[in-house]
Amino acid sequence: MAGASLMLCIELGIELGIELGIELGIELGIELGIELGLRLPGSAYLANA
Repeated sequence: MAGASLMLCIELGIELGIELGIELGIELGIELGIELGLRLPGSAYLANA
């Protein structure tokens, strides 16, 4: 029985890890994209176009 619960815990851990990883990745990607967009010299030109 201990083996089955261990497998369940590992499965849940992997699923949660993937979901959190994706969410954090998207959030970080958006934040970095905005920051880089604001810092790049070409973005001012694009924003005014």
